[in-house]
Amino acid sequence: AFWKRQLGDTKVTLLGASLGGAVALDFAATHPECVDRLILMDAGGESYAQPDPFLTSLAADPVTNLFQWRATNGLLPYPHVWAKEEGWRQALQAYLRSGGYQNRVSEPLIRTVPQPTLVLWGEEDDVLPVEDAFKYQEHLPDCVRVELIPDAQHAPALENPAYVADAIVRFATAADVREDTRQPQPA
Repeated sequence: AFWKRQLGDTKVTLLGASLGGAVALDFAATHPECVDRLILMDAGGESYAQPDPFLTSLAADPVTNLFQWRATNGLLPYPHVWAKEEGWRQALQAYLRSGGYQNRVSEPLIRTVPQPTLVLWGEEDDVLPVEDAFKYQEHLPDCVRVELIPDAQHAPALENPAYVADAIVRFATAADVREDTRQPQPA
């Protein structure tokens, strides 16, 4: 409903990074009429940086407390991205109690995503294995290509923003997504 109110019938290029990748995969598969192209960046879906869903739900309170402590003590890599947002603690706790996205997004759903998809991955990702990028290439019906982002770990948009921006713009604006096979130039 929100998409329809805001954009009418205009399809979007949807980007999901990290856990947002699982959200983007879910949305693209469930609402193909809304999404023209998909970009996954170091995306959860092929694997997750968390335990089994049952264990995740059991550990919701202590893990939330740990994240709160780490945020309060400046021990999170990019706390400015979310730690000051109102309700972040409650949102994290609710997500963990649900068991997480691995209950919904995994290889069977990934195989149903119809949109042309660009997979971007930090070549030194320290959260999700780089091999996941190539699993996407194998499992997505229309994976256009995988691009490994130099000098980047799990947050390439923050670690190598010029490279990422160039890759996104080229993919989102290409008349034919399969024609552009050149790699962006490092900044």
